[in-house]
Amino acid sequence: GVQTCALPISTLQALDLLNGKTLTNTLATGGANVLKGRPPVSREIANDLFQNALGRKPNGEELALAENILGEKPTPAGVADLLGVIVMLPEFQLVR
Repeated sequence: GVQTCALPISTLQALDLLNGKTLTNTLATGGANVLKGRPPVSREIANDLFQNALGRKPNGEELALAENILGEKPTPAGVADLLGVIVMLPEFQLVR
């Protein structure tokens, strides 16, 4: 059967997950893929990532942070960083 855990992950666990090679490579690939075939517009990228990952648009504070992470000219590394932030949100990590 499937085991469930209702406890949130610790900061140490989150850092380990974020710094793990598999996740790092996945985020890097995702960062590059997000930019393929689209204009590199920070606001649009942030809105799309939040909508796809969380099923909602970012609030004002999240959008400001996302645009800061992405910068004026988003790069694959910047998109990967934003993806890393999104996957660390408790809202994304509903662990059951």
